Amino acid sequence: MPQLRTFDFSNMYTNIPLQDLISRINKLVFYVARYQQEHTLKGNGQPCMSLVSGEKCAIWERALRSKHTDTVHVFTVKEIHELVRFVVMNTFIKNGSKIRRQVRGIPMGTKCAPLLANLYLYSYESDWIQKMSTTNLQQARGFHLSFRYIDDLLSLDNPAV
Repeated sequence: MPQLRTFDFSNMYTNIPLQDLISRINKLVFYVARYQQEHTLKGNGQPCMSLVSGEKCAIWERALRSKHTDTVHVFTVKEIHELVRFVVMNTFIKNGSKIRRQVRGIPMGTKCAPLLANLYLYSYESDWIQKMSTTNLQQARGFHLSFRYIDDLLSLDNPAV
């Protein structure tokens, strides 16, 4: 009979160190941009993220610089890093009549919190699996039926958990 286990990271959102979050997200953006540049992008310029107003997706393209119109926004990797830092370091919450700046963790309920939390945990998973695939391949393979979305984890037939 298959063994099924589920887990939940309690208090995960409120315990993420902000500087580590920024560093991890920026590292992922850099790696994706570098991959796109080496494998798929053609033309001149650097890897940039292009967003079209009203669309729910973004694409990587080459551009000489950022550009912004009423409908299209093109961000360089440096600008994405700056925006991530701004959003993470400038989150404020109102508690009664007091306004406080969030200094640790991501407030649940903000639109970017699930995405940032998911990418943050992914960055650690990716590093761990990369390390385990070179040091303990058998243990790494045990996680092939383990799935995580934000702070919930499902693992099937994994002897390590």
